[in-house]
Amino acid sequence: MKKLIIFLIIIVVLWAGFFWVIAFNKNLSPQQVVLEQDVLAPDEEGSRFTVIAEGLETPWSIVFLPDKSILVTERPGRVRLIDTSDNLQQEPIITINNVTEIGEGGLLGITLHPDFITNGYVYLYYTYSGNGNDTLNRVVRMTYQNGQLGNEQTIINNI
Repeated sequence: MKKLIIFLIIIVVLWAGFFWVIAFNKNLSPQQVVLEQDVLAPDEEGSRFTVIAEGLETPWSIVFLPDKSILVTERPGRVRLIDTSDNLQQEPIITINNVTEIGEGGLLGITLHPDFITNGYVYLYYTYSGNGNDTLNRVVRMTYQNGQLGNEQTIINNI
């Protein structure tokens, strides 16, 4: 019982410290930090959010391209493009056939190379089936060119 009380005290102190650090860095009181999310103005329908794409199957990760379009991963193995007018393209820019969507696995992460504008490199993280019932993960690099992803090269394998 004594350990539980000490643990709870530590959690409360850490939580209070977290809000104090945020408030100190923004010159806000802890109450203002908690309420800050409430100052977002709702849109004309009363929502604080704007839906820009519907019909995605288990979207997982997004990355913004330099032209402000968006690449979205779908866990079953597709990468979709939302253009600069917020229109979801009907066809995926790539479907990775060896992706295994299982549990929390599938096509998950996506990021751009720091020099993306020059080299067009996009990195993806996905789950695949190894030998037998093994599920493994890998990081691959692809090249984004003319609205398509291709030239898959494995960076890290058998994770």
